[in-house]
Amino acid sequence: MFEFVKRDIDNSLNVLNENGIIGQVIHADILSEVLLLTDKEHILPIVSGSHFCNARGSGKPQIIKCLYDTKVWQDKVTIGQEFYSSGLGGIYPQGILIGKVLKIRKIDDNLIEFDINLVSSPLASNVVGILEVIR
Repeated sequence: MFEFVKRDIDNSLNVLNENGIIGQVIHADILSEVLLLTDKEHILPIVSGSHFCNARGSGKPQIIKCLYDTKVWQDKVTIGQEFYSSGLGGIYPQGILIGKVLKIRKIDDNLIEFDINLVSSPLASNVVGILEVIR
């Protein structure tokens, strides 16, 4: 499904394929421009149990990154742990699987950074849908 949007955009249009979220519409005219989850400019609030993170695009295919302080969250993040959209920020609906923890790195005594392998890829299909979050 393709939708060509001809109206003012308030950055609340999600772009999805059959596997999940791939980004958001940032500009629309005759064609729509999409900011991918993996773009370094993109920030996505995600959650898994007691862990919350503002995930940032890594600039690498299929990977977003999270940073957390062990003083704030004592529970450890584990390889394979699933993260979901939090619904915060008003762009993406809550509860959509975003990806699984792929790699964990200790930055210093308190900071942990981890990579999340996304479940969706913009290269998986040339069929996408646009979903507007109604507030």
